[in-house]
Amino acid sequence: MTRTNYRGARRIGVTALAVASVIVLAGCTTDSAGGGTSVADDDYGFLTEAQYDEITTELAAASAIPEVPVPDENVDVAALAGKRVFIFPSASFLEDCDVISKQMVDQVEELGMEATYFQTDGSPASWVQGMQQATSQGYDAIVLLCGADPDLLGPQVEAATAAGITVTAGALYDTEGGKGRIHELLSAQTNSPLTDSYRATALQAVLDNRGEPFHVLQLTADEIPSSPVFAAAAKAVYEEYCPECEITTVNVPLADVATKATPAVQSALVADPDIKVVMPVFGGTGTTYAAAGVTALGRSDVGIYGSYGMPIADLKQMGDGSPLKGVTRHNNLLRMMTTLDQTLRAMAGQEIVDANVYVDPNRLVTPENIAEFLEVSNEGFGDDAIDKYRVLWGLN
Repeated sequence: MTRTNYRGARRIGVTALAVASVIVLAGCTTDSAGGGTSVADDDYGFLTEAQYDEITTELAAASAIPEVPVPDENVDVAALAGKRVFIFPSASFLEDCDVISKQMVDQVEELGMEATYFQTDGSPASWVQGMQQATSQGYDAIVLLCGADPDLLGPQVEAATAAGITVTAGALYDTEGGKGRIHELLSAQTNSPLTDSYRATALQAVLDNRGEPFHVLQLTADEIPSSPVFAAAAKAVYEEYCPECEITTVNVPLADVATKATPAVQSALVADPDIKVVMPVFGGTGTTYAAAGVTALGRSDVGIYGSYGMPIADLKQMGDGSPLKGVTRHNNLLRMMTTLDQTLRAMAGQEIVDANVYVDPNRLVTPENIAEFLEVSNEGFGDDAIDKYRVLWGLN
């Protein structure tokens, strides 16, 4: 566990949460809807008027239906008929990762190729097993999804590439304003606006809890490339807008999230009753387990502000007593199609497109816009980009 108030930090194991010291601040008043101290909608709280305006303007943009850039050049899919594609995510038990993998299988088969979905348990050991199986069985392409880190698979990626296999990854690193990392061992990849995504949830947390400085519990999965990016994005927001806020960080390895995330949240909330915000930096099912920890304790004053996905079934509960207050949601179908498009281009020997431009965006979902989000087609993102990709592949 790391606790940071920008004057120092320390780290201990997740199991030590049960014996963490209790910090109590006087004068906390919580509203019944959750999200920390009560404050009127037009009250700036600890923010200045300029900061309030900055945050609300940025959040309005993050909540809107995003535009999705689509390449111009068609893909010669006919040349790929009969090719075999091996697909595996970082963790198959994460609902969004499982959905994206299955969607890619269906799309690959519609394009006249064969596809295999290799299920993983969230551990790098299972990733190694997948790489070795795909290489030994002579697949034409391997696609890494949901943050399966090629840095942990260097020898396996090199062996696959030496065997003539195209190796790609989707939503791998932060776009960082167009300067995101391009992995030297991969045939192609897409990146993702990770900083913008997590920044939006942190800004929403500040806005909702601006009555007085508050404590934050942040859950990381340090073996996933996005995890330190998310953590840095949150730190930057709190340093700028709430320097007196205190962040406690607990690392829960992805393979352990189903068993350790909920008790980690419960232990932290018992140890520090002034935590008003819980931020899982690797979302999806991880956010679900974090929310379960908040709900189990009956802490209506605590809000979940997550990123990197969230099952639609959980989003539908937002605003109905759910602790979910702000989640940046990617779109599964768009993530699948942007990743597959790069993979197809690499397999066909065509020029790949900019991994930091042709990416799937994120959208902030809150109790205020959840109804509109659920009414929009393609799970809140619309169909325009989906139709354009199908045209590029000769399907429409």
